[in-house]
Formats: sequence, C-alpha cells, structure tokens
Amino acid sequence: VTYLYFDIPDAEQIVSRRYPTFSHLGADGSGVDVVIGNHVESIRQYTFSDYVNLKSLTFEAGSVCTEIDEGAFTDYNKEYGELSSLSGELRLPSSIKKIGAGAFAETSITSLVIPEGVEEIGAMAFQHCGKLARVEYNAVNAATPYYGNGSCFDYSGCNVGGFDLVIGSKVEVIGNGLFNMGYDEKMGPEWGVGGLKSLTLPTPCNLRTIGKDTFSGNSLLTGKIDIPSSVETIGDGAFSGCRLITDVVVPSTVTSVG
Repeated sequence: VTYLYFDIPDAEQIVSRRYPTFSHLGADGSGVDVVIGNHVESIRQYTFSDYVNLKSLTFEAGSVCTEIDEGAFTDYNKEYGELSSLSGELRLPSSIKKIGAGAFAETSITSLVIPEGVEEIGAMAFQHCGKLARVEYNAVNAATPYYGNGSCFDYSGCNVGGFDLVIGSKVEVIGNGLFNMGYDEKMGPEWGVGGLKSLTLPTPCNLRTIGKDTFSGNSLLTGKIDIPSSVETIGDGAFSGCRLITDVVVPSTVTSVG
C-alpha cells in the first residue's frame, strides 16, 4: 500500500488503543501518502500510531475535521529518539479546533502551519519533531495545557539547528509554555539542541498576551526581540534562559511583566 484515502466521518467505533486501526500500514514499502477526506470530523487517538510508515499527510479541500486526538500520528513503537517517517509540510486545515497531546510527536515533518481557529493544543503535541525548520503559528487564542518538560515543542528542530517561528498578525494570546524548550544540551547528545532559532512578531498585530514561560529555555534564539505595541502582558519567565538574545524592546503599552 502506497496511498490511503481516509474519509470516515467519525471513526470512534473502529479505533482501539490496543489494536490501532492501521497497524503496520506500509511497513514493508517506501511509505504511504495519506489524504484525509472532507467528510472526516475527527481523527481518533492512536489511529496511525503502531508501526505505521507514513510518507505524507494532507487534508482534502473543504475539510470539516475539528479534532486530531491524542497520539493520532505518533508511532510509540520506535526506538528511543528515533523519528517516524511522516515528513514534509504539515498544513492543518482551518476547521481544526483541537490538537491532542502527542498528536504529531517525534515525526519528521519539516514545516508546520497552525490555523487561526485552533482552540487547544495538548502537551507534547509536536515534541521532538527533530527536522522541523519552520512554524507558522496563527491560532488566535489557543489554550495550552503546560506540563513543564512536557511542553508542545520540546526538542523540535534538534536535527536542523532549531526552527524559525512566525507569529500571525491575528494572534491575540501565545499561551503558557507553548514554545518552551524544557531541555538543552545538558540532557544528552543523542537528542541535540532544538527550539527556536528566530522569532518573527508582526507589526501591526493583535497580540496582547505573551504567557508564562512561553519562550523560555530557547538557547538557540538570537538577536533583538521587538515586542509589538499591542502587547499588554508578559508572563513570568517568558524569555528566561534565552541566553543569546542581545536586546528586548518592551513598549509602553505593557502594563504587567512577570
């Protein structure tokens, strides 16, 4: 199998943690291109999680998918530190509201686009995506359950010298710990150092709040950071541990700094 068109509106009844639906899909080939049809409302937990050799993932135009559940595309049977085969650009459709915990952890995606309508991003959702080089973040106000070292992007970009982060102009809140790098080179050479290497904050924009520990621990982030004049609140430790930043310009509009 080299191609899978998945168009089941709600697959809750066919998905099992113990027996993942597509276990070993494409395991003996060069990878499977997966297309999510425009009738799919949700992708349940662990659907593509067991020895699945995915090559690419795209969503059909007009997608109505609102939720990608926990571990949906994470292969939990790999060796420690090994990335799964899912690669290339991951462009989530505008219909997505929730990205579950570990949904795309340890995949080989190289770029990621998160749409405006996302309301929740789970812990470790994109953890250790080692080849991730660029993230476009457009979620207006997404809740980000923050569990310390289980933050969403820990280790991501560790195989390519970090990733570039571009914040969309309609983003109002960047949630607590969202781009926190809980680890650095002290954690062991087998993982390398990942996290942000550049941060683009647009001007003008709607950004009001930078949450607690949002960018902390990003030891690759360099240069000058200009906080947009729309920002009112900067949370505790928002840029702590970013030791290569040379300047941070904080506008007079900021009324609270943690």
